[in-house]
Amino acid sequence: MVESSVKSWTATLAAMLIADGKLGLDDPVSKWIPEWKAGSEGGVTVRHLLTMTSGLENRTEAGKSSVGFAGDKNAFVFALPLTYRPGQRWAYSNEGSQMLSPILERAAGMPLEQYARERLFLPLGMRDTELNVDRAGNPWTYADAFTTLRDFAKVCQLVLNRGSWNGRQLLAPAWVDSLTRPISQNRGYGMSWWLETNPTLYATRGHLNTECYVVPELQL
Repeated sequence: MVESSVKSWTATLAAMLIADGKLGLDDPVSKWIPEWKAGSEGGVTVRHLLTMTSGLENRTEAGKSSVGFAGDKNAFVFALPLTYRPGQRWAYSNEGSQMLSPILERAAGMPLEQYARERLFLPLGMRDTELNVDRAGNPWTYADAFTTLRDFAKVCQLVLNRGSWNGRQLLAPAWVDSLTRPISQNRGYGMSWWLETNPTLYATRGHLNTECYVVPELQL
């Protein structure tokens, strides 16, 4: 399990759906999830979810029940209220990342596991990788995909290659820039990718050090 590094994969899949013309970065969440009343009323967008600025609190730090313990993860997140005004501040939220699960699936028009496999995993040769699914059949987009070390490295290698893989452009270089551009609310974060400077690093990060780092200046 690669824990929360899955969040960076989720953002990469979102970028692919946007590039495919199936999703808009500034689509209101209400377009895809009318069930999430707080998000609809608050004007939360896909961009807010990808950048952790949706207005959802960090429930782990708040000591409240979290999506990790929910059997039906989508139903759990649909019931959540906003704590902050969307865009007001950055707050790490597993729930916000899980909110992307139904959005990406509905935008893709197919099971998200199938879209991920066809659009990302198989083109990269990640044949030993699959998303986790909860008891209600919802794919996890915040954590816990199953993979191998070699497969795990390939999404970061794709970013290092600026979206190219074996001569095929799977993701436009402009989208790699968008994923790894710091947001104003947190200069160490982009679109679900962690960022560092001196040297410049892009990273997927997860619990128990399930992490992968990209160092562009070293081509590493």
